[in-house]
Amino acid sequence: MQLIFVHGWSVLSLDTYGELPALLADPTINGGLKLNISHLHLARYISFHNEVRMDDLIRAMDVALHDTLGVDQGERLPEFSAITHSTGGPLVKMWNRKHFAGSADNPLKHIVHMAPAMQGSALAKYAREKPGKAKALFETIVVDFPNISRVEPGLGVLEWLELGSKGIWDLAQDRLAEAKNPVGRPFEFSLIGDTVDDTIVKRVFKAVNERGSDGVIRVAGGNLNFSYLNASEDDAQGQQVVSKKQWLQSPLKRRRNILHLGSENLASVEDRAFQVFENTSHFQKKTGIISSITRKTYSEKQTFSTLLAALSVANQAAYSAMRQQMRTSTKDYQDGSKTSGSSAHKNSSYSMLVFRVRDDQGQTIDDYLMTLLTLSPKGKPSSKMPDDFFVDRHLNPATGQLVYYVDANKMAAIKKFAMLIEAFPDEGFAYYEPLEIRWTDATEELIRPNQTIFIDVRLKRKVTKQTFDFVKPDEKKKSFKGRSPGKLLIDGTDSVQ
Repeated sequence: MQLIFVHGWSVLSLDTYGELPALLADPTINGGLKLNISHLHLARYISFHNEVRMDDLIRAMDVALHDTLGVDQGERLPEFSAITHSTGGPLVKMWNRKHFAGSADNPLKHIVHMAPAMQGSALAKYAREKPGKAKALFETIVVDFPNISRVEPGLGVLEWLELGSKGIWDLAQDRLAEAKNPVGRPFEFSLIGDTVDDTIVKRVFKAVNERGSDGVIRVAGGNLNFSYLNASEDDAQGQQVVSKKQWLQSPLKRRRNILHLGSENLASVEDRAFQVFENTSHFQKKTGIISSITRKTYSEKQTFSTLLAALSVANQAAYSAMRQQMRTSTKDYQDGSKTSGSSAHKNSSYSMLVFRVRDDQGQTIDDYLMTLLTLSPKGKPSSKMPDDFFVDRHLNPATGQLVYYVDANKMAAIKKFAMLIEAFPDEGFAYYEPLEIRWTDATEELIRPNQTIFIDVRLKRKVTKQTFDFVKPDEKKKSFKGRSPGKLLIDGTDSVQ
C-alpha cells in the first residue's frame, strides 16, 4: 500500500505528522497493513504565502503525486491511500474529484480525514483579519521555528477556509453529485474531537473556544455527511399580508410568501463514516488528533485503532459495518452512556446552517435579515426560541453567505419550525417581498446533529410598471422626478407595499 499524508493550513514543518508515519510503518504495530517506510510519502505544501490559492495547490499536488509515485503526467497513478489533516481534507478531496469523478479507475482507495475542514473553520476569519494573531498561532504550533518572520497569513487559502466561502459551497455541490454517481468513490472516513486545547485559547484566539469544536474545526464542519435544501419563491404555495410593524416597526403592509418544504425536498449525503472522539483536539501534544499518537500512547488511542481499521477496509460491506460502528460510538459518547465525562458531553451536538440568498435574475443578495421562528399548531409564527440555542453568526463579506451555528438538541425541541427571509430593498420601484419557509417535518430532520445544512434561497425581484414607460411628444408634464412606484408590477400582478 502506498500512503500519502497531507497536512493542513499554517504548517511549517514535517514535525506536524509526529510519530504517526513511523508507527504505521512498524509491522509489530500496524495490524498487518502492507506498509513499510518506503511506502509513506509526507506532503509539504505552502499555505503561508498570501498568493497561493486552493486551486494552485490542487494543480501542484497532481504534479507532485506523479513525480513521487514515479508516473509520467497523463499516465495512470498506482493505487494509494491518504491520511489528511484539517485543510488537507478538502484539498485531497477536490484533487480527487477534479481528476477521477465518476471513474471506476480511481487510484485513491481510502481517505482518512483527521479533523477535516470540509465546511471551513471559524478560525479563518480571525486569522485573516488579525495577521498578528495568525503569527502567534504559528509560534504556538511550531515552537522556535527559525524563519517565523517570513510567515504570512496565507490569505489565498484562508479565503477558501472562511465560513460561507464559494469554495466550500462548490465542494458541497460536487459531493452531492458524487453521492448520485458513486462510481469509483474511495472509502472515506472522518475522525474529529470536540476538545479545545487551552494553549490555543489562552495564547491566540479566545473566540475559538466554542462548544462542539476541536478548537479549529467545528464537529459539524468536519462531518462528511450534510444536507442541501433548495428554497425558491417560485414554489411558494400561499401568501399572507401582514403588518410590517410586527418585524421592523413600520406601519406598512407587506405581502409575505409562504413556502412549505419537508424531507422530500432535501438532498443529503448520509452514508459517510464519521466519529467524534473524547479528549481530542485539533493539535498539541497531549490531545492533538495526530500529535498525541506516540509509541507510548498509541495502544490507548481509539483514534489510532480506528485509523488502522479504516485503512484495512477492502469492500463495501466492511465499510458499511465500520460506518455503523462509528455512528454508534459517536452516539454513545454524546449521550453520555459510554464516556468518562458523561455529564460534560451529554446532548452536546451542534449544527451549522449556511444560507445563500439570490434573486431570480441571478444576483446575489447580501442585505437581508434571517429570522428563525417557531410556529404554533395553527401556523402562527413567533420569534420566541429555546434559551441558549444560538451559538454564533458569521456573514462572509465576499459571498454574502450567512452561517448560523446552533445547538441541535435544543432546536430539536421545537415542534414546528420556520425561517423568515426579509431582503432589501423591500419597497420602491424594485424590491423583494419577505419569504417564510415553513418546515413540515420534525425539526431534527432539517437541523441534524453534528451536520451542516446548506439552504439555497431564491427570491423574486419585483419591478413596478412605473419604473419605465413611453409617452407621446405632447406630454404636458415634463418632469417625472416625483413619480410614485404605483401598484402594478411588470408581470401584471398587484404590488402590496
